Amino acid sequence: MAPCDASSQASVNDRRAPPAAWQRAQDHEWIKVEGKIGIIGITNHAQEQLGDVVFVDLPEVGSKVEKNETMGAVESVKAASDIYSPVSGKIIEVNKALNDEPALVNSSAEADGARPLLPLPLPPPPWPLPRGTPRCQACCRAHSRRPCAPNAAAGWMAKIELSDNSELDSLMDAAAYAKFCAA
Repeated sequence: MAPCDASSQASVNDRRAPPAAWQRAQDHEWIKVEGKIGIIGITNHAQEQLGDVVFVDLPEVGSKVEKNETMGAVESVKAASDIYSPVSGKIIEVNKALNDEPALVNSSAEADGARPLLPLPLPPPPWPLPRGTPRCQACCRAHSRRPCAPNAAAGWMAKIELSDNSELDSLMDAAAYAKFCAA
């Protein structure tokens, strides 16, 4: 059976770039916040500048970090760079997958593990649905195939319990970050 294609879907959202509501720091980290919990990673621009990432030094779970303080590092074939926390808080989880697959930072720097990725720009239909999405899983069931797992393999680095949500006010939205990178 053939996989589903875009022509059978009402709409497909851009799932590669993080939503505009995500905030970005001048040091090229992004943060997605829900309540008091944030997910932190480096931007696609940062990973492009680094080149092939070969090692990621993640913060310790339970450690407290201050805004703009080093919380880890990434090493690539071209350079090494510190990762700075865009906010203050306590690290509650790290992406252990990066220990075995640091290249996830290159392939999905701006993925939080909750959203499957689509390549940009999208090719014209037909193209397969991103594996692991609810529509993909429904399609697989309809075609008697085993649904694939959601894309949990992503380049996010750490989850943090924010100590002061007002620190988010000093970060950039997508448009301001694009302008910052272009300068």
